[in-house]
Amino acid sequence: MDASNPYLTTDRMNESCIRTEDTFLPHAKTYYQLLRQTGRQVCERASSYPPIFSERHLQCIWYNPDLRPNELQTITGESVVVQHPGTWNLEPGPDFLGALMQINGERLLSGDVEIHIDARDWKTHRHHKNRQYDGVCAHVTYNAPHATPDLFPPGTIHIALRDALKRMPAFDFDNIDLTAYPYHIPGENTPCRSILRSWSPNDVQALLAAAGEARLHQKTTRMQHELTQIDADELLYQETLAALGYKNNKKAFRLLAEAISLKHLRSCAAENPVTAYALLAGISGLLPRDINSQWPAEARSFLRTIWDIWWRQDEARHRQTLPRSTWNLSGIRPANHPLRRLMAVATLFIGPHSLPDLLGKFAATGEAFSTAPFLELLGRPSGTWWDYHLTWSGKSYSSPIRLIGPERAGALYSNVIIPLYLAINKQNADPAPILQSLPREADNAVIRQTAFMLLGRDAPRSLYGKPLWRQGLIQIFHDFCLNDRSRCTSCPLPDFLQRFRTARETDC
Repeated sequence: MDASNPYLTTDRMNESCIRTEDTFLPHAKTYYQLLRQTGRQVCERASSYPPIFSERHLQCIWYNPDLRPNELQTITGESVVVQHPGTWNLEPGPDFLGALMQINGERLLSGDVEIHIDARDWKTHRHHKNRQYDGVCAHVTYNAPHATPDLFPPGTIHIALRDALKRMPAFDFDNIDLTAYPYHIPGENTPCRSILRSWSPNDVQALLAAAGEARLHQKTTRMQHELTQIDADELLYQETLAALGYKNNKKAFRLLAEAISLKHLRSCAAENPVTAYALLAGISGLLPRDINSQWPAEARSFLRTIWDIWWRQDEARHRQTLPRSTWNLSGIRPANHPLRRLMAVATLFIGPHSLPDLLGKFAATGEAFSTAPFLELLGRPSGTWWDYHLTWSGKSYSSPIRLIGPERAGALYSNVIIPLYLAINKQNADPAPILQSLPREADNAVIRQTAFMLLGRDAPRSLYGKPLWRQGLIQIFHDFCLNDRSRCTSCPLPDFLQRFRTARETDC
């Protein structure tokens, strides 16, 4: 943690990171430039993967044993077993205090831990001249460190996470819910609110729109990087599965996407969504093993059909199915159960008029991008048991129950389909109508909290009600509020707001 300003992450904005002059969203360009001037950064060095993540992600990985690789090594090859990651420090000084590690199965190492994306940040932040860091025993970085031993306390070990994370097939930075980790909610009278109180509604909305564009730009940049590794259809499949997993089952859905790729699903399903569903449900490990005689006859018939298809898929059945423990089914609403979601996946990706076909049509023809066809497709019924039922034993509804609800469809459209379309067709796409047609997503705690901190309890919803503005609230939260450990006293957001206002007045 930077002692002079402990709320800044160490990933830096520079010309090799996000080239603001090439940013195709003009207001995002302004947002990035001002963010750099206030000392905030939004991505790590360009040589790293993925294009966008923060030091905060690495802190979460170190802190959470479910995210942290089991096989850690120092850069000299010694094995490291983390017995305790330390206490997450919310004050100036090292990121974690009082960690305990076993080195090479022999000696115990105790002390503080400092997290950086690159080892050179230790010197850049002048930690070597700060006595608060004298107790550091482990320097954890993403990139392989170019460590200068004399800068660190004697006996400090150096751990690089990059290779270990790449060996974890289900790992994805997007799976990390940064808001779930320790952060302090500032008091009611925040400095940023005092500044924004004097702004006109147009100025406030311009700020939120610029931040919203920056958020979309980050997602698009990540998609562009992914497209260098896999084709667009496969990426759309993976990201759609993850989006349908929500927070609790995002990892499980990504594991499923790895267990059976879209290419393999297509080759086995032969344009039949029900066959695709049987494959997905079978590999997921969620198919009921016993058919209850008390279930409705239609449910039993459909389930027998699925089992018959699954058992005929010899090659698929020899793939490793996911253990049921992979899935978090506690407290899930029946409408959101993974077995219903998998029917949606099969319907969207297999057969005529699929989601990849629709996206490919817009990307190939240059036709003006339109929201309606996608939302209509995302709400399309499957023609199976799940259209009128929430469970195997539940009642039958008179009207179809969407496999993907409107708010989840909106989130999938905004966070997967649009960024992927722009990543494919950035040079020819006009982002202005796309930004204006974003569908509304579900409200969440981050939006409510950030609106309260910036605009106050009584701010009218119309001030931040448009989807792009709400995306902007989320971006501001992640760029500033999430890392504030000073109860607003040292947060750089007020300075950023002043710069934004000056830039806006200059442009006008």
